[in-house]
Amino acid sequence: MRHAVLHLSWITALVLASIALAQSGGCCTIVGLEEKRQAITAIERASGKLFRMTVTDPAAFKTARMCETFDAPLAEAKKDGPLAADFGKADPKKPCCTLATEVGGAGRALGVRKYEVEGVDVILTELKRTSGDTVTARWQYCNSTSKPVKFKAEGCTGMGCTYTLAEEMYLLDGGSRTKHPVARDTSNKAMAERYPPTRLQVGPGQLLTTWAKFNAPPAATDKITVVIPGTTEPLEDVPIAP
Repeated sequence: MRHAVLHLSWITALVLASIALAQSGGCCTIVGLEEKRQAITAIERASGKLFRMTVTDPAAFKTARMCETFDAPLAEAKKDGPLAADFGKADPKKPCCTLATEVGGAGRALGVRKYEVEGVDVILTELKRTSGDTVTARWQYCNSTSKPVKFKAEGCTGMGCTYTLAEEMYLLDGGSRTKHPVARDTSNKAMAERYPPTRLQVGPGQLLTTWAKFNAPPAATDKITVVIPGTTEPLEDVPIAP
């Protein structure tokens, strides 16, 4: 019996170690590259916090790619101190960078979710009340793959047909279970950024920023769930800026 218990404990420890190892990778995503200063802006995926680091290894910076996911020991890092990471050709065992800001010192997104295409993240950057009893959302698609990712052609408007990325997107008030769809003008045209067919995609290693307006929930609602089509799960309890 004692051997069985020990064997079970060993298996449990192995499983927990495997989970920890899986969770340790890919903490962050590159969302900005500044060649002149050899600087990188990245987002910590779990918290949405942005930070900047100066790359001291030229080879590592040269091979870094926009939207690339990497791992770095941020919990141990200090502002102006050395930082090791595994993006590009950086050696994860040696410092490649200097942490130029604290984690969160370069701002904060409202949430990060995986997109239905492997290697693509969706980053919600803003949600605020705007004129006309609307709420405006801004979000990004970050494509780390080597191929363009195309979006569905929805919301055809005009003879040349332009499309939005928000036709099926909505805000959900959890308390009242009310859906707030994309707002529409007097021509029933979605109030959102529009794209011709040739631009209805995000290129490899590129970041696409877009926006849309939604019918606003009551003024007393200060948090809401944001449902973006194609994401693996909604963004819940997102604060609405006044």
